[in-house]
Amino acid sequence: MTRKELSIGDVYVTRALRDTFGFTSENLEAINVDPSLVPLRLRPLIEDVERWAISCDVTRADYFAQQSEDEIDAFWRRVNPYIDEIDSWLESLGDDVTLWPSSAVQFLDLLT
Repeated sequence: MTRKELSIGDVYVTRALRDTFGFTSENLEAINVDPSLVPLRLRPLIEDVERWAISCDVTRADYFAQQSEDEIDAFWRRVNPYIDEIDSWLESLGDDVTLWPSSAVQFLDLLT
């Protein structure tokens, strides 16, 4: 399904965004992280970011609903030990997220 266009200010319920506008995991765009923009210690998480860091709440919910509990649990066990380190890195970048490198925003999406 191709996504229909939304206009700024449009408000829809989750079901409409998913079913009418195509905010589904099937329409998920690939997430590509530039390793050179990620602190060395966090680079082992890049594959997880590229798989799980979905910025859209509706699409993320659809994606998670299609994963097994074991996959979600394994994802959480891999990421959980790094949460404080990710938070520290992101906090060091300042409050204006629009100035962050794309990889930092992708790591933020991983935590949301």
